Amino acid sequence: MRWITLSIILAFLLCLSVVGEAYGIPQKHRQSGKERQVTKQNLSIHDSRLMKVEASKIMSILQRRIVDPKVLKKTRDKLLTLPVGEVRLLSSLCDRIPGNERTAKSNVLFSLVTTLIVLS
Repeated sequence: MRWITLSIILAFLLCLSVVGEAYGIPQKHRQSGKERQVTKQNLSIHDSRLMKVEASKIMSILQRRIVDPKVLKKTRDKLLTLPVGEVRLLSSLCDRIPGNERTAKSNVLFSLVTTLIVLS
């Protein structure tokens, strides 16, 4: 029984490798140099817009709790140097911080956000 199962799997893999393209198995799309350059430009424009929106969300949360303008300026400068993925992570954490409430949840989330900013 074991040999039959193995032979069926082997036959399936062989058929898949031989006729895989004909059945629409996703293949990596190859772009020309010009297409690749345009795509990179569009992504950079999108990323910069995304960074501004996400950074403004983060800064609005931080401005509620941080009083010192020097610290806020340094934080804003630091946010602009972070990779997009980390800014999105920080923004999603800030979305979970309730408005003006000082609960344990909001304190822990604020601590996580500030720690990620400082250590990034």
